[in-house]
Amino acid sequence: MKCRNKFFLFLLLFAAVLSGCATSRKLAGLKKAHVNAKLGLIDDNPDDISDLPDSRLITERDTLVVKDPEGRDVYIMKAVKDEGSGEMVANEELVAAVVTARFRNVAERFGKVDIRFQITVPAELQDSKWQVVFSPWLMAQEDSIDLEDVIVTGRDFRRSQLRGYQQYQRFVERIVTDSTKLVDVRSMEIFLERNFPSIMSFRTDSSYVSDEQFESVLGVSVHEVEEHYRKTHLIKRNKRLMSMQGEMWNRYVRRPISEDGVRLDTVVTKDGDIVFDYIQTIDVPSGLKKVDLHLKGIISDSESKLYDIPETEKLTFYISSLSTLSSDEVRYKTEVVMRNLDVVRTGHIEFKPGSVEIDKNISDNASELAMVKSTLRELLSDSRFEIDSILVSANASPEGNWKMNRDLCNARASNTALYFETYLGELEDSLRAETGVLISVGDDYGESGFVEKIAPKKFRLDFLCRSGGENWAELERLVISDSLMTEKDKNDFKALVKSVEDVDVRESRMRYSPYYDDIRKRLYPSLRTVDFKFCLHRSGMVSDTVRTNVIDAAYMEGVDALKNRNYEKALAMLAPYEDLNAAVAMIAMERNLSALEVLQHLEPEARVDYLSAIAYSRLGDDKRAVECYLHACRKDRSYVSRGNLDPEISRLIRKYSLDFEL
Repeated sequence: MKCRNKFFLFLLLFAAVLSGCATSRKLAGLKKAHVNAKLGLIDDNPDDISDLPDSRLITERDTLVVKDPEGRDVYIMKAVKDEGSGEMVANEELVAAVVTARFRNVAERFGKVDIRFQITVPAELQDSKWQVVFSPWLMAQEDSIDLEDVIVTGRDFRRSQLRGYQQYQRFVERIVTDSTKLVDVRSMEIFLERNFPSIMSFRTDSSYVSDEQFESVLGVSVHEVEEHYRKTHLIKRNKRLMSMQGEMWNRYVRRPISEDGVRLDTVVTKDGDIVFDYIQTIDVPSGLKKVDLHLKGIISDSESKLYDIPETEKLTFYISSLSTLSSDEVRYKTEVVMRNLDVVRTGHIEFKPGSVEIDKNISDNASELAMVKSTLRELLSDSRFEIDSILVSANASPEGNWKMNRDLCNARASNTALYFETYLGELEDSLRAETGVLISVGDDYGESGFVEKIAPKKFRLDFLCRSGGENWAELERLVISDSLMTEKDKNDFKALVKSVEDVDVRESRMRYSPYYDDIRKRLYPSLRTVDFKFCLHRSGMVSDTVRTNVIDAAYMEGVDALKNRNYEKALAMLAPYEDLNAAVAMIAMERNLSALEVLQHLEPEARVDYLSAIAYSRLGDDKRAVECYLHACRKDRSYVSRGNLDPEISRLIRKYSLDFEL
């Protein structure tokens, strides 16, 4: 018996050695031959009809009759050149499912592009005991984009993975999750039956028994009884097992079955190459013209990594965008320039009750005064404008007598004007100090000349003072828009304003309203303002109005959105102009009929014809699409190559062999 066991053990060891040697030889062969996976292009338009019913195998050749620019009929058909006669002969050809080219032109639509490719895993890279992980990634400009992995798993490797999960599961099942199993319940019941039979009566009592009732009978709490009969050794063992979960996971599940970041995890059951079609949609940022696709991989067994698969030859995808068909033309619009204009600034300058003196230390007076000074300095320093006068208007809240408020506003307006007249003198001195002579220094550090700065203008401004009185109009606006007042209070206020014309009577009645104290504290301060109206005219301008052409900023913003592939915004901004760029935006947003309506009214240049061809192709009108495409190519030969970039046109080129017509 012992001899037989030794014999079987010897056979197992011998088989393991042979298996290890076979794996080593296979890996050595892979490294020597630099075996790797293959990246290929998916044929987007296969014409293989071998699986169709016999009734569909008899097909008509693709033929069109279109008009040339002179109006003559031209027959377009699928054709090739006969090598013997040199003539074009109608032909139907079958296209292979896999394309061997290393680049492809892909069309961007709606700011996205589909990257379509195939990963071919040769049989040499497959083994029942291996797992092969392929990681495709894209280089877009200077950014790397990792795509989801493709995993090819051998049958024995997967069995090993599952066996590890089963071993770990058996370990986890040893952990006790039911806390009642950690207490010696039977021993506890025997103890209670012998010593405290009244306690055991609670077992058949369906009413709720509190811990206090239990303790009053037994003399100890439920928790103390459980602690006494706990299986201490089992609890310690359970804690030890729980602390070992991470360690046991790493021991048994050395190669977890991946779920996140995986496009495919397939188990190999048959010999032969594996071909996987991969499609990835990516966003196309502005300026992106191409992306390079790379593929790397590793081979592992259940113990460790065995082999780094050499990186495959990259595929390049050149991106074409409809936005490149836009026009860079700058659009202008006519603008009427007025000689006279007004600049209004409102300063919330507060005064002490009954006072007309400006106090910088009250509320936000310092910042409000600085704002008005900044506006005044800016206007006086701008050579395009001359200030004719400054209207200063002071307003008051309704609190108090109307006549007193009117006189108070007059005094405050006059004092504010005086304050800024004083500031003008300081400003003139400041600007004069900034003038002088600039000495320019030559290369030899000698004086090469001087430039005299322009002296500042003399500031002789007229301040016109006016009393705005009680600002009821602004109060009404604030009440209507206030979010804290109730609708009833707002309606009561509006009714009071409408029914009582005398503002003093109106204000006195309002004092008895429930909302008065609130608006007096919150809204009245906003009514005590000083308005500044700067009356200007344009320097050197005699006529009251002048018409001038300026760049249409809204249109140019729409063009920028179009170039940056923000087609929705571009369409919203460009559609009213009904020009070439508007048509590009419409086609980009699949508004093909609207685009054709615009294009039909434009000058028939090459770009217009090409855009029309795209729109007609989408609408299924091949005849007019081919006519427009041929016209575009005859006017501008660059559209011959451009046609292969847009799927709407490349479909026509293949279907009707348009390359031979150009």
